[in-house]
Amino acid sequence: MSTLPPLRSMLAFEAAGRLSSMREASDELHVTPSAITHSIKLLEERLGVTLLMRDKGQLTLTTVGANYHLAIQKALKELEVANLEFAANVDQSETLNLTTSSTFATLWLGPRLPLLLKKAPDIHIALNTVDSILNLSQENVDIAIRYGDQQIGENISQLLFKDSIIPVCSKAYLQKQKGKTDIAQLNSQFLIHHEMDVGWNDWIASTNHKDVADSFVDTSAGIHFDRSYMAIQAAMCGVGITLASKPLVASALQTGQLVKPFSHELNIDASYYLVHRKAKVECKNVAFVINWMLDNREC
Repeated sequence: MSTLPPLRSMLAFEAAGRLSSMREASDELHVTPSAITHSIKLLEERLGVTLLMRDKGQLTLTTVGANYHLAIQKALKELEVANLEFAANVDQSETLNLTTSSTFATLWLGPRLPLLLKKAPDIHIALNTVDSILNLSQENVDIAIRYGDQQIGENISQLLFKDSIIPVCSKAYLQKQKGKTDIAQLNSQFLIHHEMDVGWNDWIASTNHKDVADSFVDTSAGIHFDRSYMAIQAAMCGVGITLASKPLVASALQTGQLVKPFSHELNIDASYYLVHRKAKVECKNVAFVINWMLDNREC
């Protein structure tokens, strides 16, 4: 069961923060001002932080609220662009149905879409982002990108890449620390947490640091997200340091959007796999997209 805050709450907060008005936000979203207020209150309670300050009818984003607002806007923009690119002029009879998680779609697939669309402009892709494992036959899915252990069964599964966990932050955040990024000083950093099997203390323990027992962090401190891509977007905005799947942030590391404050990597027993039905083996478009992903996994 997802712990993601309701989408309506995030949309309400984004609109209110952008327009600085509950009423204007309610007009834009076609709901009542009280509904906007309730949605934002629910979001603040879920996150455990104050996002907006209200004074005599004026709305002002708090520091944490401003960073979260920017992260949400970027995430929504990525999804908007992806939807436009995938939905434009789609011929349903020739559509290739692809499913993956929202984090993989945002961080890995999204930045590489221009390459795929340029290489194969005649392939129409419909992208469905879900965190659950779908039955490919029942849901008419052509390709699924899955995370975890390789699944042997009625489908064909190919390794895309193995996973490892690394800390990342923005270059601006790192510069503000003036070199104070020793593992033993992690409690003095602003840490960003998100829902994943590996947490900060798991990463610290794997470093074998001489002061590892004194380096464990208070996991209740900092800010918590229930989606990895939101935490990584916040790190890009300079909020703090977060843990990330190295393959998914490779592009951001190459462009300088993110940097590694520590060199240690935690290798884990999980990988990303390309999965498709055996009945699709002879499908030219399925084969092309799978081969393109395999060829571009290091890009």
